[in-house]
Amino acid sequence: MNGFEAYQLYNSLRLHFSTDYDATKYNFKSRVSPASFEMKKERYFYEKFASMYRKKEDLINFYTSNFIEEDTWPSEMTNQNYFDWRAKMDSISYNFNSDCKKILEEAINQKLSFNDIFDGTLLYDMLMSGIVAIETLVIFEMILKKRYPLKKISDPLGVYMQSRDKVYKYRKIIEYNNTVSLGKMAKNAIKVLTPIVSCDNI
Repeated sequence: MNGFEAYQLYNSLRLHFSTDYDATKYNFKSRVSPASFEMKKERYFYEKFASMYRKKEDLINFYTSNFIEEDTWPSEMTNQNYFDWRAKMDSISYNFNSDCKKILEEAINQKLSFNDIFDGTLLYDMLMSGIVAIETLVIFEMILKKRYPLKKISDPLGVYMQSRDKVYKYRKIIEYNNTVSLGKMAKNAIKVLTPIVSCDNI
């Protein structure tokens, strides 16, 4: 990994999280040139990132962990975001199970069915309130093999759709890196959500 490759990788993920471009589909390639890289004032950052994260997968995860935290400029990106993300991945099963319990409690309080959870805004409301992690929404999308439809909602500012797109884009990276074990996650979801879902739903 060199500075230019780190720049190319950054640019592909920047486009991935901000446009319709799918970095995983195009193997994290983007239309940048060595000449444009040499002109970049931020070249130092890319060279530093390349020296710190020599494996492509590690640098993808470093960038992703920062984009998820909305630290999108090279000068804003920190190792701490990556370390925090790595810790979340190491505890993903426990965190997902804990979030499922929170979702169950809220669904029961609101008298929601299993389908209501994924058709409405409950998960996004809990995400934006900091009650559940974005990884939980990503895992549910992967288990259900579909995106949340968000039916019959009022979203004049597009907040829910922006969150929905962010979850999907993040999911593509998680799937590319094969970060989580879906079988175990599905069993956790079935076990915790039994009061509102039959096994046939997952």
